[in-house]
Amino acid sequence: YIYLGEYMDIKMEQESNNSFILSLLGGIIIIAQGVVEVVSSPFLMEWIKRYRITRGISLGGQWGMMLLMTHGIMLAVLGILVIIGALLIRKGEKNYLVGSIVIIVASAASLSLGGGFFIGFALALIGGIIALSYRKN
Repeated sequence: YIYLGEYMDIKMEQESNNSFILSLLGGIIIIAQGVVEVVSSPFLMEWIKRYRITRGISLGGQWGMMLLMTHGIMLAVLGILVIIGALLIRKGEKNYLVGSIVIIVASAASLSLGGGFFIGFALALIGGIIALSYRKN
């Protein structure tokens, strides 16, 4: 048994613990990429306007910054979903299947947006697959 505070006593198998840690790290990295994109979007748009590097692509102004910020926000939301899935895995035996499916779907969706520098995607996907293959003896 692993004691997690006053009210939680959770029996954890090694596979469940590994999948939780991998998925949690993947979700954190995916959120980190989203935050970096949201924070850096005003600076990046200023740099694009200053050096005119768009080469015919109309990415300047507020629309371009909103596009970059939306991209980062979507990544952060997917990272939060991965972390929720990891917490469902950690919660217990009844929720690990739902948690593993949430992790796999959210990490696969994050891949189209960069996937947490691709490392977050890989960690979350491996954690979700390990959780999906988890069987109670």
